[in-house]
Amino acid sequence: MADTPESLFVDCSSNNALPNLSAYKTSGRRVLVIKATQGVGYGWTAGDDLARRAKTFGLFVWRYHFAAPGTSGTSQADYFLAHLNGDTAVLDMEGAGWKAGEAALVTRDFCARVQAKTGKAGYVYTGAYFITENQLRLPSGWRWWVASYTPTLPTAPPGWPTPTAWQYTEGAAVPGFTGGVDQSRFTTVPQPPPGVDDVTEQDKVDIVDEVVKRVANDTTHANTVAHLNARIDDMEAKLDKLLAR
Repeated sequence: MADTPESLFVDCSSNNALPNLSAYKTSGRRVLVIKATQGVGYGWTAGDDLARRAKTFGLFVWRYHFAAPGTSGTSQADYFLAHLNGDTAVLDMEGAGWKAGEAALVTRDFCARVQAKTGKAGYVYTGAYFITENQLRLPSGWRWWVASYTPTLPTAPPGWPTPTAWQYTEGAAVPGFTGGVDQSRFTTVPQPPPGVDDVTEQDKVDIVDEVVKRVANDTTHANTVAHLNARIDDMEAKLDKLLAR
């Protein structure tokens, strides 16, 4: 499929100069992926501030954790969660130094912990080679973001779905960034609306509760039970359509 600005996104870390977010948003890209943590001893504090500012520009923010061998997935997840701040979670699985079976356990335990604490699944960023060498399994509900600087999308290993996103270059020229950067494209049509596909039943309950609070404080209406129920029914109908996408 032909790339459009909406189908492309950048991931960045302390290896990149901080971007001009206005220029990036004006380019038409909707998602920005920002490194959060690595192992249990490194957190990119400038990335935390960048994530906050990116959301003020209306960008969808994903935060990624660069997994390290030698520490449990649960411990790494707990460290990462302190930086997540409600954004979409990404687990970055790559590199050397992994013992036999260790990467698979870290993937399983990290994703389970994040999903248990947030109620949401996220993305696992890794290459097909790493999956095969380390016998990784994609946790239920999580999506695969593949790393492969090849002309065509790589074949998925047995048991893995077609990736949702594909990092295909580390040298893209992107408005708002200095020098070449990592760029990915979504692989599905239509493009998945980031954030929308993460709406859960608990989100629905939380939003309806917010409607109740707002109506209770709304002095422009009589605040009758009938009026309140009508407002809640309207919100639930809209959210049912959203969840059905």
